[in-house]
Amino acid sequence: MDTHLITTPKPERSSTSPAREVAAIIARLMLHFPGVQVSDAARHAMAADWLEDLAEFGPAIVGEACKQWRQKPGARRPTSGDIRAICVELRNDEREARLAREAKNAEQAAGKWDTWLYELWGPESTGRGERQRAIAAQDARWRRAEGIRLQSGPILSLDQLAQQKGYASYEAACQAGVKVIPALGLRRMPRDAGPRPSTAGWLGVEVEARPEYMPSPEALARARVQLGLEEEPAQIDLHEAAE
Repeated sequence: MDTHLITTPKPERSSTSPAREVAAIIARLMLHFPGVQVSDAARHAMAADWLEDLAEFGPAIVGEACKQWRQKPGARRPTSGDIRAICVELRNDEREARLAREAKNAEQAAGKWDTWLYELWGPESTGRGERQRAIAAQDARWRRAEGIRLQSGPILSLDQLAQQKGYASYEAACQAGVKVIPALGLRRMPRDAGPRPSTAGWLGVEVEARPEYMPSPEALARARVQLGLEEEPAQIDLHEAAE
């Protein structure tokens, strides 16, 4: 094969632009590896074989394969099989890279693990599961709270309760001198009734109420003395009083 191996391929092989580009790439490569002179018929036959062996690859892959062979230390004059082997490897690498990009895009579309998610939940390998469990627990609390709200009916303000009883507002009911709690239909919670309702209860969060502190009369007296509200009672010595 000489340096003009692919300069005159068969017409059916060179009828398309990609085939001409591949032929030109191979002919340029062969300029670096001069060979023996052959007849025109042999040159055309060898050129057709090269194009047939590389027909499934585009000019970009063939060009990269020829470049790698040319830059290979101690490279000899290549055969079509040498270049084909490199083209197959390049095509497989390109396919794996494309599949990796598609998988990454699909993962990002399903739920991208942004920086703020990393700061809250840590690495995606463990943080995604923890986040999903936390969301599920929050949803369960919300559904439980929604059930409580549906059972209790709409939440009315004190003014709305007063208006239902014929008062202009809650303040008007207080000024009327009525006992506001029973007048508005409210129910006083006894001290021993356990946890009292709160905003946390409406939200479905189970919070145990703290026991109310009830100081003793002696403790109240000491506190009033310490605050300067009362004077400490004088201490009477019973022995002196007896004398």
